[in-house]
Amino acid sequence: QAEQPSFQTKQYFQQLSELRREIYTCPERDWSVEACARMIGMSQSYFLKVYRKAFGWGCSQDIHHSKLAYAKKLLLQTDLILQDIAEKCGYDYSHFMRLFKKEVGMTPSEYRLS
Repeated sequence: QAEQPSFQTKQYFQQLSELRREIYTCPERDWSVEACARMIGMSQSYFLKVYRKAFGWGCSQDIHHSKLAYAKKLLLQTDLILQDIAEKCGYDYSHFMRLFKKEVGMTPSEYRLS
């Protein structure tokens, strides 16, 4: 649950919302918290604090969720091999396999067949 917005959060909310929309629209980009903070024009530590206050969780969580949603879409809508899907989502293959299984509760192959 997001905290009560402060003046600083309100001041940057539109920029943060646009950034967040872009994270979910273009999950294949090489997102990093550092790059996001730079895009908004804030220090990384201040950006993390304001982002969390605005949305109730961190920017890295949004990046992670957007990439997993993209992976799910690729699994269901393409015939790409798992290595290519991992790469398109910015993960190395073994990390992608562990992360997907942990987050989704099944392997990418099982998800594709479900």
